[in-house]
Order: sequence, then C-alpha cells, then structure tokens
Amino acid sequence: MGISLKKTISSLMIVAMLVCIIPCQVFAAGKTGWRKVGEEDYRYYITPTKYATGWKKINGYWYYFGKDGLRYHKLKNPGYTLDFGGRVIDDKDYYFTTSGKMRSSTWIWVEGLYHGYIYVKKDGTPIEKPGWHKVKGKWYYFIYSDGYCFRYDKNTVSSDFNRGYAIYKGHFINPNGSAKKKGWWNAGGKNAGGTYYDYWYYFKDNKGKAAKGWAKIKGKWYYFAPKEMTSSKQGYHFLKYMMVHDCSIKINGKKYKFNSKGVCTNP
Repeated sequence: MGISLKKTISSLMIVAMLVCIIPCQVFAAGKTGWRKVGEEDYRYYITPTKYATGWKKINGYWYYFGKDGLRYHKLKNPGYTLDFGGRVIDDKDYYFTTSGKMRSSTWIWVEGLYHGYIYVKKDGTPIEKPGWHKVKGKWYYFIYSDGYCFRYDKNTVSSDFNRGYAIYKGHFINPNGSAKKKGWWNAGGKNAGGTYYDYWYYFKDNKGKAAKGWAKIKGKWYYFAPKEMTSSKQGYHFLKYMMVHDCSIKINGKKYKFNSKGVCTNP
C-alpha cells in the first residue's frame, strides 16, 4: 500500500472518530442538570455521572440533596400526612417548596395538635424563641406550642379577639398578629341602637404597650383606666387602659374633670 493511500485512510479514520466523539460530547453535556427520578423526586447532576449532595445554590435558590442525591421538597400529594416541606438538617429545621427551593423570609402555615403561622428567617430556619420579634418592620409576639413558635393571632387564640384585638401583658395585638403602633387608636363603633361610642387608647411604643393611669401627651394630661371603671351616677364605663372622658372622677382622693376629648381640665 502506497504512502499516500495510508495517509488518506488515516485521515478518514480521524475524521470518522471526530464525527463520533463530537455528538457524544454534546449528548453528554446535555445530561448535566436536573433529572427526574420517580414521580416527584429529582437529582441534580453537576457532571454527566456525578449528582449533587448537601446544599447547592442553583439559579439563585438554595436546594438540599440527600446522600442519595434526591432533592428535599414538600410533597405535592401528601395524602393523610400533613407535609409542610419541613426537614431536619444538621439538627436545624428547614422548609422547602414542592419544587425543592428552600423557603426564607416568609410566613408558613402549619397544622397539627395546634395550628397557625410560623416565620422562616432569611437563613431558612424558623423563629424558635418565644416572645417579641420584629418581622418586616412590624412587631409580633410568638408563643411556643406543639414544637413550633406560633404567631400570636386569631388563629392561635381566637377567643381573645372578640373585639378585633387581643391584650397580652398590657400589649394590644391585631387579629393578624402585629402589635398596635405607637399613638392613638379608637376601638369604638356603633352600638345596637346606632349610637356611636368612643373607646380611645394610647400606645407608648410599636409593641402595642398601652398607657395606664396618668399620661402627658403633647403637653396635655390624660387618664387611662388602670382597671375597669363604672359609675351609674355619672353614666360612664371604661375598660382597662381606656381613656377617661366626659366625666369627673376621684383619683387618690382628688376630683378631676375630663372633657369630651379626654383632656383633664384641672390637672
């Protein structure tokens, strides 16, 4: 066989090999990324043969993959088992969507022996310490129950919200769980006879801390009932923390007068 023929055959063989290799490489590259496993499970392949395990950020979202590479996620069809997408990872609770994205900076509704809203922080873990927490610029009070820190609202303690708010240790809380903001608030309305009545309160901070007793507000003196006060003679009835108005009452032995706006006329 001549040298030129050998060169020609060698060239053809190289071309044939390249034709085979290039499509294979393209096909292999297409195998990275998400692959479905079963009805709801997915793995994420970082190479054609190696899948991700542990935490991995994909397109700006955090995902978690078990040792078997399966994505953690909330079940689409949990059946009789309530599934909120919660999983324990390194002794911490995290929550995931049905597509496997880690949930963060959001409220999550959970049910069990009790039900209500929990809040998942930016790092993906829920608020776990009872008490006051500021969430997105508003204050909320959390109570611990059934393994969760629930937002204190009409869902967790509905019987306390019969007047559209709840009082916790002198703090007024809205039905949605947020505390009343600093300043004046009128909880009044019309009675059965159509007569309008005023229920004025004053909050000293953004945690809904209600004024009680004497309070000087913008240079004027007001008095807020330290306990429920009634008087059939003068016809007034004030609930605890309510602003006293349109009456004369004795406080520590001295008689004080209050006008219709609650201002004391003889402080």
